[in-house]
Order: sequence, then structure tokens, then C-alpha cells
Amino acid sequence: MSIINDQLLQNSIKYFINYLPYAMGAVFVIAAVVRYAIYYTVRRHDWFARQFEHKVLKFLDSDANKNLQNASFYVLAKKMFEKTYYEAFAIRDKNSHSNSDSVMPLNDRVF
Repeated sequence: MSIINDQLLQNSIKYFINYLPYAMGAVFVIAAVVRYAIYYTVRRHDWFARQFEHKVLKFLDSDANKNLQNASFYVLAKKMFEKTYYEAFAIRDKNSHSNSDSVMPLNDRVF
């Protein structure tokens, strides 16, 4: 019984050693893809945050801000987010002259 277990262990080790570089390569490729996805996601979030900041600063400098009284922060923030989203994605796609029957780009649909 011990001989069979030793032989099974040796075969398992040989199998593991033979396929270890392929497994390491696959893990590296997967890690590189995930790293790029994280980088791209952070970059897109930063872009949207800059757009939002621009809209908020524009609103704070406007006359509409000076005439507000007892306005809720949450309502104003929601309106600013909706306006930023609409102007950043929807209007840009609407003004795109490439194709009248186009689908929103994958990166816009994801984010």
C-alpha cells in the first residue's frame, strides 16, 4: 500500500512540475488583465468626478445658487449628478455623427 501511495505522490509531483510554468503564465495574464481593468475603471471614475466638479463649480458661481433658500444638499447633489451624467454620456452620444443606429460604447455602458 505504501508503494502505491509513493508512486501516486511522485506522479502527482511530476504532473505539477510539468504544468507549473503554464499555470504561472495563465495567472500572470489574468492578473495583467485585471490590473488594466482596475486602472481603466479608476481613470473613468476620475474623468466623471472632474466633470461633476466642473458642474458644481459652475452652479456655485451661477445666479441660481444665490437665489436658493432652504435647499437640501441631497436634492442638489442628485440634480447635479443627473445633469452631469446626462451631459457627459447622453448628449455626447446624441451628437455623435458616426451612425444613427449606433449602440452606446461598451465603456460607457459599463461605467
